[in-house]
Amino acid sequence: MSPEVQHMLSVLRSVIRGLGYNYQDVAKKLGLSSGYMSRLFSGKIDLKFQHIVDISRVLGFEPEEIFHLAYPRGKDAASPSALRFQMLSQPDSALAGSSRVLASINSAAEEEEMERRVASALRKILTPPPAPSTPSKEDLEKLMERMLLKFIGGIQSAQG
Repeated sequence: MSPEVQHMLSVLRSVIRGLGYNYQDVAKKLGLSSGYMSRLFSGKIDLKFQHIVDISRVLGFEPEEIFHLAYPRGKDAASPSALRFQMLSQPDSALAGSSRVLASINSAAEEEEMERRVASALRKILTPPPAPSTPSKEDLEKLMERMLLKFIGGIQSAQG
């Protein structure tokens, strides 16, 4: 399995888990067996473009959003080949392109960091807030006592 396929499977796995799903949930929505999904994510079945499209949509994403999570790039970031082509075809842009080459050197480490951040952000966004704590019996009794004293005090001041 190529590193790119491993990376895409890792991103899909992170999104699935980050959204609180598991392979069985996704398999069910796709009309596939959980065994098929397990073999797909273990690399026993080749990951196809259609798999990425289908899994993305089942998770509520557009495929390009999943690809962007897997390979985030700013508008100015380009591959060394694209920059070389640009420099050859447009010599005046050679100086502008050289800074972008340097920016793309650590792309693998940046991708791992981005994946970690995406997974963390998804967990934060999709984790429900903790349930409010239930007051103890003693706290409820104290509250009722204060309310009754206030109520009774209000009645007495109205009569007097």
